[in-house]
Amino acid sequence: SSAGAALVSVSGPSSSSGIAPQIIAAPVDTRNNATPFSGQVGFDEKQGVVLLSSLTIDGGGTIAAGVRVNSHMIYLERLRGEGQPAVVRHHDVEWTFDGPVLGVMSSQGGGREAASRSVLGLDGTAYAQFSNRGMESNDGYTIDGSTLTVNMRVTEPGDWIRVVTLAPDVRTESVPENGGWLLGAISVLSMAALRRRLGRKAA
Repeated sequence: SSAGAALVSVSGPSSSSGIAPQIIAAPVDTRNNATPFSGQVGFDEKQGVVLLSSLTIDGGGTIAAGVRVNSHMIYLERLRGEGQPAVVRHHDVEWTFDGPVLGVMSSQGGGREAASRSVLGLDGTAYAQFSNRGMESNDGYTIDGSTLTVNMRVTEPGDWIRVVTLAPDVRTESVPENGGWLLGAISVLSMAALRRRLGRKAA
């Protein structure tokens, strides 16, 4: 998929630095102060990945092996430099995707994001390696189907989180007609599991 195809839209107020949230093209470098933004930004990572093993998400849940997913990164950082505020806040930012949100990886130390990077991160993009780069007690999010509402408050270095959404399964386009009952059964089981996962709160 082309950049920006899966992250459909973003809306919400500007950050405390006066920067509106925005969808950006995948950057070469996402490390601290590598991009000149002090508002929430998001970009698409790998798309249409069929998981070979399960992935751990917030709340102690997992996304099962065999699920086809799209990956996205959302982050907010405080820029260094004279005149920059000590704290940057960006609340009530609504990110809308082209598929249901299956889970978020936002652990404070960035461990879940780092663990999934080789599978879902973009080749050629440098990712943040700082400790305390995930969400803390002043941060949070809510999931409502294909919409994720994010609140972030950062000092240094900032918050980087990965969002995983359900991708269309292109294999269903070539399934013979007599395989329809199997697809239907898989869909029912998948959506039942999805409803259970979306009901969990982030840890």
